[in-house]
Amino acid sequence: MNKNILKLVISLILVISVTVPSLSIVLAANGDSSSSASSSSSENKIIGEEPQIPKPDSLPGPAVKEEGEKVKNYFTERLLPTLTRGIIASAGGFAFVMLIIGGIRYLTAYGNEEQQSAAKNTIIWAVVGLLIATLSYAIVSIIVSLVT
Repeated sequence: MNKNILKLVISLILVISVTVPSLSIVLAANGDSSSSASSSSSENKIIGEEPQIPKPDSLPGPAVKEEGEKVKNYFTERLLPTLTRGIIASAGGFAFVMLIIGGIRYLTAYGNEEQQSAAKNTIIWAVVGLLIATLSYAIVSIIVSLVT
């Protein structure tokens, strides 16, 4: 029983560690203020504008402000959603593979109670992982659609 609780806690920690940073980045990019963002924005309001490192004239490329907007748009519109979908899809794929492995282990147990119970546990935790991956994708999609 303690192992099952430990597995569930570890699964929840993994899901939270994947979804919370991506959501906070999306929220911060869309202008929602959090405690850390509000302190830095209040400092910027005192100064008047964001501090920037000046670009020397000898370096090629666009101006700093133009480049910053392009990078911000790339990260918030392309990289972060793709990365989030990729991580969640790989977690779901791993859970699906473990479901298949558990099924094969159950079929090849040949009446051995110990192997059957181990295979059942593998199947149960694979289904839990698949549900967590599906729900985390749904939660991230809903929050991103509400924010944008």
